[in-house]
Amino acid sequence: MKTFENITNPRRKTRIKDFMDKNRKVGLKYYDLLEQEPNQKKLLSEMKKLIVIDPDFYDPYLVASDILEKDGFDKEAKALMKLGYEKAMKRIVDCHGNFPETLFWGYLENRHIIRIIDAWAYWLWDDGKKEAALDLFRRLFRSNPNDNIGARHSILSLRLGKKSYYLGLKFPLMGGLDAIKVGNWFKENYSKFPEDFNWWVKLMAKDLGW
Repeated sequence: MKTFENITNPRRKTRIKDFMDKNRKVGLKYYDLLEQEPNQKKLLSEMKKLIVIDPDFYDPYLVASDILEKDGFDKEAKALMKLGYEKAMKRIVDCHGNFPETLFWGYLENRHIIRIIDAWAYWLWDDGKKEAALDLFRRLFRSNPNDNIGARHSILSLRLGKKSYYLGLKFPLMGGLDAIKVGNWFKENYSKFPEDFNWWVKLMAKDLGW
């Protein structure tokens, strides 16, 4: 199944079974910079330098895009986010656009990939491209059933016709989300969309204790 944006990797003839990215040395510099807490102008400049050093380490795209958006440079922010997203997709899909069977969050090397795909799905959601956003959230969910990124919550919110910031408004907690309330909300509503969630509930039944 192809993504809505039809991103493929013609050089990869078969679907990857279990993807794990390589260790990105530039990641050490990235985390060092965040710990230093430079001003936003300096941080943006440094993130752009990291992108040049390793265009396939995607966390700097997220940070730079966030800074640009907050400064009112929406077009540049979106373009940078899309660039990172497209590079990430080309690393993991095959010639037909198929996602890997598994893209585990448990592999630290994969997290920057998962984060930028998730972030781009939110851009699509905000742009009103709900089916395209759903497509990406579903792929993230299927490829990592532990769902550390919370793709199932995004899927359910979309299916219920909510805005991308719905959970943050409904279940806020110290700048994040109240995990218990979100869990209860999911449990109360997931059965409305069995085609999206029954496979997961069955798979996770013992861990969920439902």
